[in-house]
Amino acid sequence: MKNPIESISITDKQLYFLACLTGADQVLGIAEPYAGYLTEDLQEEWDLIKTELLQKGYIFEDETGLYINEIVNSLVAPCGHATTCCYFRYTDKHKEAYEGYFHFDREVVVEKIAALGGKNVYELRALGEPIQASKTMCNRIRKNPEEKVMVPSIELPNAIFQQIRGMVETASINEICATILDYECHKDAAEAFAHSLKAQWCEGQLITMSWHQNEWSLNGMTFLTSSIANWLIRLFVKEREDWVCISPSSHMEMDEVLQEIILEKLVVQTI
Repeated sequence: MKNPIESISITDKQLYFLACLTGADQVLGIAEPYAGYLTEDLQEEWDLIKTELLQKGYIFEDETGLYINEIVNSLVAPCGHATTCCYFRYTDKHKEAYEGYFHFDREVVVEKIAALGGKNVYELRALGEPIQASKTMCNRIRKNPEEKVMVPSIELPNAIFQQIRGMVETASINEICATILDYECHKDAAEAFAHSLKAQWCEGQLITMSWHQNEWSLNGMTFLTSSIANWLIRLFVKEREDWVCISPSSHMEMDEVLQEIILEKLVVQTI
């Protein structure tokens, strides 16, 4: 990729059209825009999209065929062929909420976000190579730089965890603690997490979808940071029920865990 700051604006239908030109049959993170189209309607729609892309300079045509602009291709191809796709969202009390997808292949990463003011319009941004892109993602999270809070992990049924999250605005710290302690959690851990919920800075989620050994695998982590501590929250199954493990984390540990989740399958494929 010649210029790591290149970006383009594109609709979902235009992106699918271009992805098909690269040989892809899907774009993770976008619903199939042509589902249910009849053959004749699909051809008419594709002729319209082709005209739009020609006018924007994203593609060009000569007597030998249809071709994609080099920069446009460098942004579109990873969206259809990436072996790892990350869904990343977070809310920060001092920033606008963020939600986007990151398409990783072995050499480049493309960020795809919904464009402001347009329905089904996306912005594609080049983020450079995978390791640097994963660091860029983690650096967007506002983390507590203080030493890790030394308390045990907390394990709760996910239903209770979601209930606690829903009561943060109205419940007292003591009420949140009492709910956590109903599940035999360490008192210091319950108090630290309850205080963190009430003094929250940033909350979000990372989910990776990776193609490895002819199948898609999922991995993910929820995170929460506050003026008290940083926390990593992982979903697991216990006695056929969804539970969460809530663990304190230093800011460096949080970066390391999230980057490992992002790059895990990508690194395996390059070995």
